Amino acid sequence: IMFSGGFISNQSSTQAGVLLNLREAARLIPLQNDGQASPAERTNQAACTELLEVYAWSVLVNTYGNIPYTQALDANTLQPQYDNAQTVFNDLMRRLNAALGTINETEDGFGSNDLLFGGDMARWASFGNSLKLRLAMTIADVDAAQAGTAVTEAAPNAVASNADNIAFQYLNAPPNTNPVWLDLIQSGRQDFVAANTLVDVMNGLNDPRVPHYFSTDNVGGYTGGIYGSNNNFATYSKPHDDVQAPDYPATLFDAAETHFLLAEAIERGFIAGSAAAEYELAIRASIEAW
Repeated sequence: IMFSGGFISNQSSTQAGVLLNLREAARLIPLQNDGQASPAERTNQAACTELLEVYAWSVLVNTYGNIPYTQALDANTLQPQYDNAQTVFNDLMRRLNAALGTINETEDGFGSNDLLFGGDMARWASFGNSLKLRLAMTIADVDAAQAGTAVTEAAPNAVASNADNIAFQYLNAPPNTNPVWLDLIQSGRQDFVAANTLVDVMNGLNDPRVPHYFSTDNVGGYTGGIYGSNNNFATYSKPHDDVQAPDYPATLFDAAETHFLLAEAIERGFIAGSAAAEYELAIRASIEAW
């Protein structure tokens, strides 16, 4: 399974690779005997697999809108129908709630084979609730009632501090490396520089994340090329070396996102609290994480 901050780069790759692998995992989990995993462990494993599948589908529907869903993984259907995005979202929320309802935090899941949480099912529950919060605010304009209920349920258990940020750790060598390293370093490309639309704003705010986002330019400062124009590669800042490292982790969900989502949820009246306070917590969490 390849994560790249969102999961994977295109629809066909996600469906043919990630989702089919997860579907096969779900098929095999019940076939284990008690010597391999107890019934409680198998239930947790199935929940982990389902949460990752919902995550992958959510990336697809957020990216493309209407997508093949109900018929997408059927090998006998060569031209699967496109499902309405809202229908997909509703089903993903149903599946997400069902998976969360089966998690037993006192039991193991995949144990040491779990590359995200090492078998810690409490963290899987936090991952699921964070995803639920994200999905809820995505549909807030079209289904405020469902969104408000989901936010109320998910908010207390979503990632709230940087210590609980969820990331996938890449390795130093192919085939499981940071896609940014793959695209910008291993490829040998020298045609990506930072954009002035971001660098200028961050410089203007004296944003302390600047030296962590970017490398220095040809005169030791931080500048971006003109967005959408030809720019000399040697002149401008690039992504920081850390960001381009082969083993740089991909963040799946962090505290900053939680607090930004909660700020909006409060503004919409879904939950009580101070939107301004949540907004500041989000900014602080991002700065401190970087």
